[in-house]
Amino acid sequence: SKVSSSSSSHASSASSSSQSNSKTDITKDGKYSVNYHVYKSGTTTDSTMVKYMTSSATVAVKNSKATITFATQNDAMSMMKEFSVNGATAKADGDNWVVTVPVSALSKTMTANMTIVVSVINFTEHPSADIVFDMSSVKRTGNNGGGSAASSSSASSASSSSKVSSSSS
Repeated sequence: SKVSSSSSSHASSASSSSQSNSKTDITKDGKYSVNYHVYKSGTTTDSTMVKYMTSSATVAVKNSKATITFATQNDAMSMMKEFSVNGATAKADGDNWVVTVPVSALSKTMTANMTIVVSVINFTEHPSADIVFDMSSVKRTGNNGGGSAASSSSASSASSSSKVSSSSS
């Protein structure tokens, strides 16, 4: 009986921990922040694009589609004329590139293609890079009117933001 009770309690603890302690499930509808790497195609060596992209992206998931917002830096938008991920063309929005891919693509290596134009020297190149999301870094942001997880996270963020405002005043 000792063996059976330990195995049953172990099974129940495993199932409960997999729900509460597991990585945030980015396949569910919601808004997320995810860190990512930009590598030279087929390698794990940083691409030169790293210095033009921020290290985390915002991902809005709805109906199994993921709309990714890649923020750029160092005046990248003056040179980046086109950006696509897995063949899906991104739209420029301020200093961001916004692209929608199937949510299943997030856990795989994605291929980014860019058109870089340096008009001063009349130079154009079409580099490609691998984008790899760090799925262990996924954080849920904001409240999309989801289930209890969304409301509890918004409650905790509200309390932390009120602390911030009271300390600053």
